Amino acid sequence: FVKFQDRWVTPNEKARLDGQLAALESLRGRLAPKGIINKPGADSENIAWAQARVKETPHYRIKTNLSEFALNDIGYVMECLCYEFRKIFKVARDMPNKLDVWVFKNQKEYFANGGKTGSAGVFMTSKISNSSSGMIMAYYLTNEAFNTTTVLLHEGTHQFIMLYTGAFPPIWINEGLAAYYESSKFEGTSLKTNLVNKARLADIQNALRAGNHIRLRDFINTPQTRYQGGLYYAEGWSLTFFLFNWHNGFYADELETYFNFFKRPENINGLSSQQHTDIFERTFKVKIDVLEEQWKDYTLRLN
Repeated sequence: FVKFQDRWVTPNEKARLDGQLAALESLRGRLAPKGIINKPGADSENIAWAQARVKETPHYRIKTNLSEFALNDIGYVMECLCYEFRKIFKVARDMPNKLDVWVFKNQKEYFANGGKTGSAGVFMTSKISNSSSGMIMAYYLTNEAFNTTTVLLHEGTHQFIMLYTGAFPPIWINEGLAAYYESSKFEGTSLKTNLVNKARLADIQNALRAGNHIRLRDFINTPQTRYQGGLYYAEGWSLTFFLFNWHNGFYADELETYFNFFKRPENINGLSSQQHTDIFERTFKVKIDVLEEQWKDYTLRLN
């Protein structure tokens, strides 16, 4: 094994990652991201959606009626997410099609063009535009804690998971990973991941202290129709963050194994709650009630 950034990988894996990183750096040079996508003013040109700009990057087709600088920012954000996701989950093959991302200048346009009511962004699995892999729709936000980049990273994770699993894995890991990536930040022009999501942390710590959290054996078996409200998203983020980080990544490889298990659609449908719990315990090599105590203790100590 050889060292790549903070990980030990095979020489072949390092060569692949070096190539992906070089491609990302080359794209950065061409797009020259300005970091304005979350700041006031990116909508100042007042362009109608019918005249929206379109730009293709290596993996995405971006459409927006924000400024051209903002268009370049969006392309770079999405390519950074693609690189990070492929690196962490060791995805070797490239995308078969470019993925569509539409960013509207305001909420009114977003809703008028099919955006989901009550959301700031949505990943739609049905074929829209020219992509058979679904698309992201979002609108321009400048709130410091919840902005355009936050939404794009969250919904972009859903899009990536759908592409590489062919179907959605259990809702907790799907939303947990999306919340995990949504808190990523740019340092200069590099996307820094694995950061504490302060808003999600506050919600789950309050629930744990009050004894209102969802027991993990129930939480991992929550159906998509019941996965609603801030507590579910906070618990999903915190469990994902715990599995990546507890004791310097003690469970990180097992999390990858668990995720990869659901790349096969036949492993998603028809599992009973007990079967899923058994798979979870075999994969992580620990009883779920023991892991729950580890998770609670770790989460309450985070700041």
